[in-house]
Amino acid sequence: SGGSKAVAFCDTNLNLKETIKIKGREIFPNFMGENMNRLDTIIKYVDANKVVADIGSDHGITAIKVYEEKKPKKVIATDISKDSLQKLIDKLEYSKYDIKTIVTDGIADIDEDMDIIIISGMGGYLIAKILDEGILQAKKSEKLILQPNNSQEYLRTWLHDNGFDIIDEDMCEDDNFIYNIIIAVPDEDGIAEKYENPDYYKYGKFNFEKKYLLFLKSLNKEKQHLSDIYDKIKDKDTDEAEMRKEELLKEIKNIEEILWKLEK
Repeated sequence: SGGSKAVAFCDTNLNLKETIKIKGREIFPNFMGENMNRLDTIIKYVDANKVVADIGSDHGITAIKVYEEKKPKKVIATDISKDSLQKLIDKLEYSKYDIKTIVTDGIADIDEDMDIIIISGMGGYLIAKILDEGILQAKKSEKLILQPNNSQEYLRTWLHDNGFDIIDEDMCEDDNFIYNIIIAVPDEDGIAEKYENPDYYKYGKFNFEKKYLLFLKSLNKEKQHLSDIYDKIKDKDTDEAEMRKEELLKEIKNIEEILWKLEK
């Protein structure tokens, strides 16, 4: 996680977009719609020679990339959908990749130790639920790499409440979406040190420290989103609308103050 420009637009040099045919069968489908920048940002936090589990693996793109780039001890790919996982199994049949596949809806039923657990492309509530139901497995891991599509504040709070330290965060933009990647580890004493500043839960402590260009962009987008909501209800005069307007103005003012401090 170096300078802001390098992080803001993550490059990829792995081409998973080519279709390879072996014995007349397509081994790699054309992944034209895949968020490769997001994938690269996730993968860079995977250490070599580890047992890596990709939870909710779908067609196994992340699992394959981990195998290709990170020299893992072992890769486990899971998904709740047998049909989705079958597409990965079909690819593996004629490939060099030794990836174990498990049909399951989380980590609770995985009966082997995982050094690194990747959970990406889900909502923050669902990621927290998966970790909560498989808390014993999560606590035995060395590292969690989490990419929530929403509810980041809830997930960060859950991690601290349940004894996980957030040791780093990253951001990436793909297809006009800005993604947060949260890196967490089990606290040695089981009690994580909590943030005093509530904005750190909302927006990520490390994002404040690194001052990514993308962080500034995401704050401006959030401010615009809240302003748009305010404009839609500003003429309503119900008690509920008045309360909501007050909340929105407070949130907008808070973002403006954060931006002012960051841009100093």
